[in-house]
Amino acid sequence: MVQAGIALGTCALSAVIVVAVVLFICNRRLHVKIQEARRELLERESTYENLFDSTSIFILLIDPSSSRIIHANKAAVDYYEYEADQLLNMRLQDLHPGLDDTGRFYIDQINSSGKNLFRVQHRKATGAIRDLEVSGGFTGSIDNNLLYLLLHDETDKVETEKQIETEKERAHNALKVKEEFLANISHELRTPLNGLVGMLNILETIDMNEEDKGFLSMAQESAQNLYEIIRDLIDFNDIQAGKLGLADEIFNIKEAVELTLSFFNDQIENKGLEVSSDMDIKLEGYRGDRTRFIQVLANLISNAVKYTDEGSVEISVRDGENLKVMVSDQGIGIAPDALDEIFTSFHQLENPYTKRFQGVGLGLSITKEIVSLMGGSIEVESVMGKGSVFTIILPDKFCEAEQCLKKTGTTETEEQVQKKTTVLIVEDEAINRLYLSTILKEKGYNVVEAVNGYQAIERCIESAPDMVLMDISLPKLSGLDAAMEIHAIDRYRDLPIVALTAHAHKDEIDSFISKGLKTVITKPVQEVELLRVINSITNGTI
Repeated sequence: MVQAGIALGTCALSAVIVVAVVLFICNRRLHVKIQEARRELLERESTYENLFDSTSIFILLIDPSSSRIIHANKAAVDYYEYEADQLLNMRLQDLHPGLDDTGRFYIDQINSSGKNLFRVQHRKATGAIRDLEVSGGFTGSIDNNLLYLLLHDETDKVETEKQIETEKERAHNALKVKEEFLANISHELRTPLNGLVGMLNILETIDMNEEDKGFLSMAQESAQNLYEIIRDLIDFNDIQAGKLGLADEIFNIKEAVELTLSFFNDQIENKGLEVSSDMDIKLEGYRGDRTRFIQVLANLISNAVKYTDEGSVEISVRDGENLKVMVSDQGIGIAPDALDEIFTSFHQLENPYTKRFQGVGLGLSITKEIVSLMGGSIEVESVMGKGSVFTIILPDKFCEAEQCLKKTGTTETEEQVQKKTTVLIVEDEAINRLYLSTILKEKGYNVVEAVNGYQAIERCIESAPDMVLMDISLPKLSGLDAAMEIHAIDRYRDLPIVALTAHAHKDEIDSFISKGLKTVITKPVQEVELLRVINSITNGTI
């Protein structure tokens, strides 16, 4: 029994020793593992600490409940220019002045900001206020959730943005001043130019010798050149401001081409050029801006005539899938290296010190812009010394003449209509009144005159005119107000009133039309255009 007990004790002791050894080994291994884990943790902490302190981004760890700064990296300490222990005793309110619950503000910004980016202003130890871009989030356990903020100085960027905004505002104001100046100068130039053109046209009706006729022709050409320069400068300004618009109307293509050609009769005759037009179109009605179409065609014909000393100028109009207009000349031609530049603003084919022809170099650039607005394109082919061909391609907007152009249905002759038609001319400038009345009286119209808005209303009541030519800028009562008062009278509710104005901006013209005026003729008033408008009103096509 004793021996059995001894044996049992020995076994138990052995088992304890084995367990102890196993536990020792396990503890040892566990200790090694713990040491390795600590070492790895320390290495990671060291890595993160190095990253935390080496980044140029300012990092703050915040206790959201108290807004106290728990930790700040080296970049933040250096940036704010506080001592490290001083910064860690501060709250966000100390950096972000003007907010009571700053911590709550940051949390709300982080939660509501879609990109987690927002701007704030912080005050440094020097008192300097800086603009910062902030992103952030939360770190730590649920019970100890810290707010982290990543900050970047945006002061220079903000200043640059402010400067850009200031410069944009200055540029906008400068553009507005320029627009107002050009609009005013356009009005002031167009009004006396209208009188000048009118008197020169009246002189054409007076018998004079060939030499005097030559002087008159040169004066008319100079007046026309001045008008084109004024128009081009205004159009160029509108293009830059994005305000060049188009009217939507129906007009006769053949009539528009023939009218445009008539503008250059004197120049063509003086230079001895041969001019021909070939219009092969099935439908004469076209939807678009008649005035702009004529302007585009006139610019091309003007250049063709200007740069052709001898030979011919041809205008070809074709329909089909589109409206194709070609202006060909046998002039000086354009150098190959200049073909890409002729549509740029202020480009001229000649040396400014030796050039023979007038112009500011805007015609073709404006032509291209107008054609583009019309939904079309313009092309050019040229050979030096042999001439050029400009081709305009516009969308197919043809329509049946009987569908697009109203018919009057009357059998009266034009002369009979004129004798029965009374036109009230309302114009404060005596020269302009004389010019308009001379034209109309020669054509057989009955003419009544008024010099201001109030007198216009009186003349309407007295003479019952069939239409009114109304200057917009009038003393005492403006032409626009006078027109509205006339239309307020029952019997004159539908009286056609045509605006005669030097206010040529499209916005102004649209405003006149929207307030009841029939149409607008811009100064200087061309006799052909004036008679066309009056005839269109009397036969019902406007």
